[in-house]
Amino acid sequence: MKSFFYFLLQIFAIFVLATIVSTISISFVEPINSIDWNQVEKFEKNKIIYENILMIPAALIGLLFIIKVIIATIRLIKGDENKKIWIWRYAIRGCLIVLLVGLIPTNINEEKLSQIYKIKINIAEDIKQKYLSHINKVQRDFIFDKDFQIMVYPGQINQNLDTFEDYLASHPLENQKGVKRIDQLFEPQKDNYVCQTEEEKGSPKRVALYYRDLANDKHKLKFFVLNNERLNWGEEWYGYLSKENIGGPGIEYDDVHPFLEGEYEKKTAFRKAGYEFKNNILSISENRYTIEPGCWNKFVCDTVTVGSWNDFKMSCAKTNLPEIINKINTYRDKDL
Repeated sequence: MKSFFYFLLQIFAIFVLATIVSTISISFVEPINSIDWNQVEKFEKNKIIYENILMIPAALIGLLFIIKVIIATIRLIKGDENKKIWIWRYAIRGCLIVLLVGLIPTNINEEKLSQIYKIKINIAEDIKQKYLSHINKVQRDFIFDKDFQIMVYPGQINQNLDTFEDYLASHPLENQKGVKRIDQLFEPQKDNYVCQTEEEKGSPKRVALYYRDLANDKHKLKFFVLNNERLNWGEEWYGYLSKENIGGPGIEYDDVHPFLEGEYEKKTAFRKAGYEFKNNILSISENRYTIEPGCWNKFVCDTVTVGSWNDFKMSCAKTNLPEIINKINTYRDKDL
């Protein structure tokens, strides 16, 4: 028992010594206020070199300890547990010294990289704020998904990407996921319409783009809404011209898993509406319906309601490429 506590005391002493070495070595690092990319490359190469060097004594310590445990177990079985089994104590102590000495340049290098990473965080945040300001200036030329957001990660910051101008050149707004230029909304192979609800007192105005693809028997209706002067996509409806119904957004619900008892799986139900397009008037009549999914450990399962009772008409104007931008921006200047 005494030897065991002595062993624990050695482990604790090694831990304390390593902490002291780490703290003292870091205290010698001068603050880094700007990035020298040549130095960054040097620090990153040093990181790999130091880690590989430290792996050698660490692996040797682990190997010797495993051998020690095996020998101790064999001697315990034979009844020779009183014999000394720390036969490579000097080898292990030597490896520990090498490990502790190697921690000094490693910790210094890690501290420098840590400070550089904090600078990268600040650069990334500065680029993000300038990008958001840029979006506010050019947003009339774009339409956005409602969940669109700009994310600039510190890991993206490098020698060729450390200013807003560099980032914008590499990540133009039209290439961002969830963004589309208004002049790209025109689809030349289809009939393009800009539609709005009929003016009715007390009814909110709806504005949408309506595409009719006669060659492929398809059509789609894409609403958009104004959010703090930024135009966002709203609901999207798709269907076949030859069918009486058009399908709308889907909602997810849980249904019993067909193979795993007690488990559920996600399913999607889509809203449905009847439609009519006549004399450039698009009539939409949505019907609400319910689904009765299965459930576990209940006498009565919850029902899922999809859609709502909704009827409205939209007057549509066929448009071309030059007109679509003006029409959309005309609606942007109104309350949608």
